[in-house]
Amino acid sequence: MDSDYYSTVYAWFERCGVISNVRTHLRQNLVNALKSKDMTLNKANIGPKSAKQYVYDLLIAEYLWNHNYAYTLSVFASEAPLLVNFRKNVPQANDDCNNGNEKDKLQTDYVWHTLETLGIKPEGPSGQSIISEYTNNDIPLLLSVLKYISHVQISSKEKKQTNSMKNIQNCETQTDVFKLDPAEESSKIISARKKLIRQKEIYENELRVKEEELNKRANTVEQQITILNEKLLQAKNLMQAVNEKKQQLIQEKEKDERIIYRKKLELSVKENSLAREAERLEKEKDNNRIFETNLKKLQDELVKVQDFPTNNKECKVQTQEASTQTQSSVTFTNTLIIDEEKRELQSLVQEQQSRIEELTLRAVRLSRQLEEAQLIKCSSVDVTRPLMQLSKMHTVLSESSSTDELIQDAKQRLKRLEEESLQAEENYMNCVTTSPL
Repeated sequence: MDSDYYSTVYAWFERCGVISNVRTHLRQNLVNALKSKDMTLNKANIGPKSAKQYVYDLLIAEYLWNHNYAYTLSVFASEAPLLVNFRKNVPQANDDCNNGNEKDKLQTDYVWHTLETLGIKPEGPSGQSIISEYTNNDIPLLLSVLKYISHVQISSKEKKQTNSMKNIQNCETQTDVFKLDPAEESSKIISARKKLIRQKEIYENELRVKEEELNKRANTVEQQITILNEKLLQAKNLMQAVNEKKQQLIQEKEKDERIIYRKKLELSVKENSLAREAERLEKEKDNNRIFETNLKKLQDELVKVQDFPTNNKECKVQTQEASTQTQSSVTFTNTLIIDEEKRELQSLVQEQQSRIEELTLRAVRLSRQLEEAQLIKCSSVDVTRPLMQLSKMHTVLSESSSTDELIQDAKQRLKRLEEESLQAEENYMNCVTTSPL
């Protein structure tokens, strides 16, 4: 299963292009490292190192340089700072044609220093043998040191073997003198076997007990894991439900805010319209007051007109004897004047009736708008308007009615208009006070 898995993963990486990208990246890094002349890369040391560590690094670097492992040497030099820069201190083999196939060597100072740090005396026979082998043969210093160590180990092993053989011979000579009985040896062996069997049984029982305990613990752990998984699922479900409820609440809040905003806009528009209507009503009140003043003036003029023919009659009685011919002409002119004044009064009354009808229509419209506003705001204010008043308002007086009746009707209509305007203002104030903010 592992090989199949690795093969599928490798094929998938090849399809995705990961392997090709890694190869190109490595090639680019290799080319950049090989192009660089400074192998140490001028990297600062993190911490101080011992002299032995520097010597070990120098031996490895000299070994790599002797075998022409330039890339590995560059990588090693980048990771471990060296005492010697091989590209500067050691000349290359291909540069000098006179040397032929001879490899470059380290200086004697470096060789002596390395041997001293390794614990080998360069003046002694071991140090001189290592130096001679390094200078005479085409071998790096590391291999010459390892050969010396291997020779020393072999000689020490031979000495140990000789000493062990001597000890064995001495033991054989001693055992020949002291020989035991076979019955005692067999009894000891049997007792030792029994002890071993008992110990095996004890260990097996202990192992069984431990296995049972481990199985029980594993079962309990599995049960706990299943319980935890169920709890996690429940918690996830609860979190999902909570999130859904939050989203629903947010949506409901947004809807309520939108509805409230719309209602506020509608209320502001209606308040503005009602304020305008109130201003209109005030203006109409002013017009009605002017109309009342005009009616009073007309009443005074009518009284004067009614008194005027009586005065004319008295004058006629006093002047009947003087001039009968002039009386007829004066009466004729007076009747003409009275007729013209009546016509003017009737025209004025008709104009005032038309104005009164317009005012009543406007009052009716305002009452209807107030009722609609009250229905929208769900207020309990009922704008009641009697239909009898409207029918009375729409009644048109005939031309043959008297001026007193016209004046009385006009006064009644003005009073009704004032009452309706007061009711409209009260309803408007009630709507404003009862409307929810």
